[in-house]
Amino acid sequence: MNSLRPAASGECNRPHGLRVSSAPFIARVVFLCVIIVVAMQTAFCNAAALKVREVPVGKVQPGIVQASVVVSPDFRRVAFVAIQGGKHRVFVEGKLVATLDGVGFGTPAMSLDGQRLLFVGIRGTNSFVTVDGVEGKTYESIDRAQFSPDGKHFVFVVQRGDRFSVVLDDVEGPSFEQIGEGDPQFSEDGNHVAYAAKRDGKWLLMHDGKPGPSFEAVGRGAFYFSADGKTIAYLAVRRGKYVVIKDGVEGKEYASITDLTINPTGRVAYRAVSGTEQRVVVNEKEGPACEEIVQGSLAFSKTGARFGYGEKKNGGFHLVVDGMAGSAMQAVGPPVFSPQGTRVAYKAARDLDELVVLDGKEGASFFGISTDGPVFSADGSRLAYVARRGISWVVVVDGVAGDPYDGIGMRSMKFSPDGRHLAYWAKRDIRSVLVVDGHESPEYRAYIGKHSPRWDNAGNVSGLVLKGDEFVRIEAESPGN
Repeated sequence: MNSLRPAASGECNRPHGLRVSSAPFIARVVFLCVIIVVAMQTAFCNAAALKVREVPVGKVQPGIVQASVVVSPDFRRVAFVAIQGGKHRVFVEGKLVATLDGVGFGTPAMSLDGQRLLFVGIRGTNSFVTVDGVEGKTYESIDRAQFSPDGKHFVFVVQRGDRFSVVLDDVEGPSFEQIGEGDPQFSEDGNHVAYAAKRDGKWLLMHDGKPGPSFEAVGRGAFYFSADGKTIAYLAVRRGKYVVIKDGVEGKEYASITDLTINPTGRVAYRAVSGTEQRVVVNEKEGPACEEIVQGSLAFSKTGARFGYGEKKNGGFHLVVDGMAGSAMQAVGPPVFSPQGTRVAYKAARDLDELVVLDGKEGASFFGISTDGPVFSADGSRLAYVARRGISWVVVVDGVAGDPYDGIGMRSMKFSPDGRHLAYWAKRDIRSVLVVDGHESPEYRAYIGKHSPRWDNAGNVSGLVLKGDEFVRIEAESPGN
């Protein structure tokens, strides 16, 4: 029987019967190792380098209020408030545009195309809204100023004494005892506006200036409009029972209703509870009863043709898509459909690990999966998500994990229009880098704004960073171009 023993110093394990000179062998191994290491380092440096063009957008001012910084989607404009000498100063692209006693919460605000700007100004005891540099009428208090999604309209809530009104394009609506939290809301096309309001102790929904019926409660944070703006649905409470009103027609009453969801073409779904039973209701058609419907899991595809949700049945959690239940898990997240609706992915948990399931196939297990994703490319052929591996975070693209980082920017993953490239922001210690297909930009103090990197049709990507005391727009060409 052959005995096992460790290799002696200067000797490599080798098959019996082969005799080689150890010194030349070691020399060759060392030489090859050096060549491999150098080659790997050279390849890594080439892969890691992402050449960027830097364009200053404006200087950071002393006393800047970080929460006030707002950035246009193309990263060409930045606005913020700085407190200097007891005054609130509004800066746009580094230029001072207003000096005030105060600036309203949530402003400055930009239209989605970045072309328009508004902010709530406070001078003495009066408040006003400035839109595109023009001051509006003064009020006792102003809140929730915002542009419509198309940027053509603006709205805000004003207060006079103990009464509140909604102002749309400088036209003041009727006064109420209260305006619903999170309201008013625009439809996606910007042509309609709705909000919950309290009058004579009862709540109603105002839709394009017209009041609906009165209830004990209305709204409760659900979105009111379908994507095309043609359908409006909302949640209401009458005599302690919950009901959904769709285009003025009341549905069935339940003990509780949550997760009201409207698809792009006007189909309405929600989670309903009656006694010990929970079920999903789609267009007033009740689904089967189960132990539990996972709150926050109801979702339609962008085309509106497909629908899914999470449920607990027989002790396990399943994702149900178009009526078909998937494998049992310890937990499931909401379905994420590809833009065409042909593919579906979701987060799941099993045996203390988390994973992503794509088209019914389970991916690798990780310590955790971020709420940021999964994200499909425009053609639906590629998928990316953020996962935790040990104490680090990685972006997994098409099942392959990238380099580890100390953090990945929330909602920062963005595929190029052709789906060939992926960009995202990452943190190394306290510094930020733009990562494109595994290639890194230089390190910066921080990336700025809530927008993901922006791709153009030529394959160039851009973002906004803080470099020294300046806001800088960085532009990079994708490495494969």
